[in-house]
Amino acid sequence: MSTIAALTVLCLYGVEANTPSKKWTQKNVAKGHSIARKNIDGHLERHLTNVKSAHPVELQNTAGFCQYTSMFDCNVTTCAACVAKGTGWYWVGYCAGFQADIAGVAWSVDNGMTDCTASQKSREWTVRCEDSNAEETDNCNSTLASIYNFSGVSMSRMDTTIHPDISIMDYTTGQIEVTGFYNSLEFELVSFMLHGGHSVYTEGPPALYQMAGYMYIPKGGFSQTSARLKGSSTYVVFDSGYKYDQASYTSGVGSTTSFSGVSFTNLRGSLSSLTLLGGASANKNVTSEVCSSGNGVCLSMTVSSQGFTKEGLTLDDSSSKVDVYVNNIAYTGK
Repeated sequence: MSTIAALTVLCLYGVEANTPSKKWTQKNVAKGHSIARKNIDGHLERHLTNVKSAHPVELQNTAGFCQYTSMFDCNVTTCAACVAKGTGWYWVGYCAGFQADIAGVAWSVDNGMTDCTASQKSREWTVRCEDSNAEETDNCNSTLASIYNFSGVSMSRMDTTIHPDISIMDYTTGQIEVTGFYNSLEFELVSFMLHGGHSVYTEGPPALYQMAGYMYIPKGGFSQTSARLKGSSTYVVFDSGYKYDQASYTSGVGSTTSFSGVSFTNLRGSLSSLTLLGGASANKNVTSEVCSSGNGVCLSMTVSSQGFTKEGLTLDDSSSKVDVYVNNIAYTGK
């Protein structure tokens, strides 16, 4: 069978193709919210840890930060007032008298970010591998992919926008207070998955597939359910493949809506390679490949955190390129 003919037996179906696909979408939306919340919580925890590590004597066991006036000016409660204090002061949800940031963001004369009407964006890039039990390995790389028999890999670009009305200090108690932090955030997640297919149909496509997803959480959506429900936008598309083993229609399956006399096999497989190029989270290219058993069909996907050009095709940072490779698929029908 020629390569061109083989390509015609690959069938693609989207998120509305059948009822289980809606569950796949719900699963990925829930996963996206979990990734976003975990990412944000991690930034908050790291910020507090870094502050205490930099000032261990004063802050490790303090009952309140506001008593240390050289480091925390609790009389200044806005971005503009903090920036107006000049060199050495940083607005990070409170006015800090030391070099500080949260998720890489701060307003200060020192870093040139003095416009307290402008939000700032932090971009991160994550790669996760998934095994046959749907257990994920964070920060997956080519070494891990070569050692373990992963079913698939997901690549996510996370853009966190922090608005200058951020407030993470309870000025009465002098303690970090998270609600004001969550209220000031909006979040955009672009994710791509390449997978060998699931044994349980409700978990996802039963054949090797690529998934492209987009999720947006508006400002206030992390803490206010009404804002999240009204403003969130989510798009998930699944492209998967199977092959026809035989068919009794001389004009092809497209000539009828009945699949009587047609048999086909889902093409399942596993992650066969994973290549990461670029070290910084904001400048990374990832190429991964899943192949069906026997390497009859392989899907190769490339994504980039900043856009890329491959084989003459130019894509932005919210796109992916997937190549389909077919090798010696037998077909016995008409």
